[in-house]
Amino acid sequence: MIRSFIRFLVAALLMGEDATQQLGAALCRLHFSSTAIALSESIELTLTIEGPAPVEVDRTDRFIDSASWRVLAEPPVVRATVEGREQWSQTFRLMPLETGETRLSFQPLALRTGSEVKERTLRWAPVSIRVSTVISVADLSAARPLRGFEPLASPDESSTRGRGVWVLAISVVGLVLLTGWVYRLGRRRRLRQTEPTAEQRALRALEAAAACPSAETGAQMVADAVRRFLQEQFGISATCQTTTEIVQEMTRDPRVSKEVATATEHLLRDCDQKRFAGRRWESSPVEDLVREGRRLIEAMAEDRKAGEGK
Repeated sequence: MIRSFIRFLVAALLMGEDATQQLGAALCRLHFSSTAIALSESIELTLTIEGPAPVEVDRTDRFIDSASWRVLAEPPVVRATVEGREQWSQTFRLMPLETGETRLSFQPLALRTGSEVKERTLRWAPVSIRVSTVISVADLSAARPLRGFEPLASPDESSTRGRGVWVLAISVVGLVLLTGWVYRLGRRRRLRQTEPTAEQRALRALEAAAACPSAETGAQMVADAVRRFLQEQFGISATCQTTTEIVQEMTRDPRVSKEVATATEHLLRDCDQKRFAGRRWESSPVEDLVREGRRLIEAMAEDRKAGEGK
């Protein structure tokens, strides 16, 4: 019975874990694919919030606050459930940068559901993730039997053998270092190939906004995609500035054309109007915003390429 209990406990520790809390009318859930991984592996963390439509969540780009992890965030997904409710979710892939009991901390998130005017603050307690290295089991069958004492070598043989040992040791160390360097170089190239570009991430976020049934939430997702692209490509602090401040900084940047700056201002103001106007539309305006967002992202990417060629 004790062995069965131990096996059950180990299995429970290796399985994914959920943390839930009720915040007003919203049910919030944090799901970990695992809390014990190897250094070469990764875990998926999914944040889900369900409540009366629309469900609005702000600033998830700073949700995970930990220097011990490399974070790749997928665009949020919003879908309608039942009886006028929505489910908002976003998945983060976490890759460890160190071993041991690693602390994973979270920044507070502001959210609003239904007809609420005041935002609520969602907070999660830190979580400890165990990161370990995998060591292969030694094969004792390959061990050689003990041998007797060897006769002492002559001074000439001893010095020659010593030099040979040093040469062999240096060669082995050099080979190990070269192998490690080649492995790290290949891994970096694979990560660069698999990791989407800023333009691809922005276009994926716009696709998610197009599928959003809520006009207010879709407009917010379009604005967030454009702001994040500006910050990643041009170094403009667009995620923490107003529309006026963003446009002023774009006009001062020689890499951004005047037409792109003007189009950005129009799109962000349209998103703000559709989010805060407090109206309902017979046909969702999100498709028009997504279409303008795609054209704007492509135009900004062209400006970036033209600026780099100068």
